[in-house]
Amino acid sequence: MATEISDKERKGPGWRWLVIRIGGALAGLLLVYYTTTYIFHKVYSSDKTTDALVEYQNHYLAFTDAFITSEDLIVETTADPTILTRFFSQGILVFLGAGIIALLIGIIPFTRKALPYVGYFLFLPVALLVFIHSSFFPSIKTEFDRKEKKMILTTYQNYFIPSKKEIPFEWINGFDYSFYDFTNYSTRQHAEVVWIYAFVGNQRVLIGGNRIGTHPFEDTNWSERVELENKEKVLVVISSLQKLVSVQ
Repeated sequence: MATEISDKERKGPGWRWLVIRIGGALAGLLLVYYTTTYIFHKVYSSDKTTDALVEYQNHYLAFTDAFITSEDLIVETTADPTILTRFFSQGILVFLGAGIIALLIGIIPFTRKALPYVGYFLFLPVALLVFIHSSFFPSIKTEFDRKEKKMILTTYQNYFIPSKKEIPFEWINGFDYSFYDFTNYSTRQHAEVVWIYAFVGNQRVLIGGNRIGTHPFEDTNWSERVELENKEKVLVVISSLQKLVSVQ
């Protein structure tokens, strides 16, 4: 009996324990994702004016219903990345680094006992930070404060450090857009992007964008086709932005 107990202790929790832990973590992540998204969409639901902006929010969240963002071209598997696809794409190197730290803790004899706590004090905080970044921190976020009648342009540098610029609605002369072929997207494909601009005085300021698809690098006739397919939707967005800044 003693030998049997000793063998069980030597084998450790086994693969079932690992599968249960990983499954539990994924289930918890999905619960947090759907709960957070539901709450924000419920509290800051779109109206007729802001409904057209949803596509240009790129699945990011903000404490307002009237905003657009610019999506980083980091997720090559889809032209419409969600919070979760960004979470895994942006977090892979972070989790790899945390895994190396955990491996070192497990190898060193006098720190090995701390290994069971690594998930709580290392992986969970790291996962939370990556999730927050994937949810709330696009490269560019432009909010339209209808109460204060101002446009708030925020760019994020070094992941979490914001740089904000507030522009009164009365300074905005209009909006514009352009299609762009992002040639550095990958070695095999180019990305098709729509940029949205605001005219502030004599400046054309980039306020958001959306990746609308990809095409093989040898397809050089994409621009005319993409413009015809997306022009009407972009013009609806431009019209909605104009309505927002025309609020009296």
